[in-house]
Amino acid sequence: MKNKIITLLQNYEINLNINFPIFGLALYQLLKREFINNLIFGEENYSILHIAVLNDWLNLVFSLISNWLIDVNYKDNSGNTAWNYACMLLQPKIVLLIKTKDQLMRADKQFLKQLSSISTNWKLLVAQENNKLASVRRNEIISW
Repeated sequence: MKNKIITLLQNYEINLNINFPIFGLALYQLLKREFINNLIFGEENYSILHIAVLNDWLNLVFSLISNWLIDVNYKDNSGNTAWNYACMLLQPKIVLLIKTKDQLMRADKQFLKQLSSISTNWKLLVAQENNKLASVRRNEIISW
């Protein structure tokens, strides 16, 4: 499924690039953002970012956020964002890719504090984290 998603995105981007001289940069970015934010899957109404997080596809998550400007605050039918799922699935690198400390809302910070206090797995994962920058940023978020 990951390859199909990547192929879909690549084909769309190729078509946009062909017509780029006609569109101009602003319209190009708008069309790209609108396309990616309107890809909704299943009865749960998952965004493509939800699917990437649920499958732990770190590179695709990075691409969706940095290259496609996907809406990270989109909520599925259960009211969860992709960030919520990354927290619940103990994916600290994805958690920090989706939202930086400056982007966290009060409810997000409370959610992280609750998760870190009840989940021993989260604490073990934090201890095993190899990326020191991610560890520092995660500790800043949790201590907020």
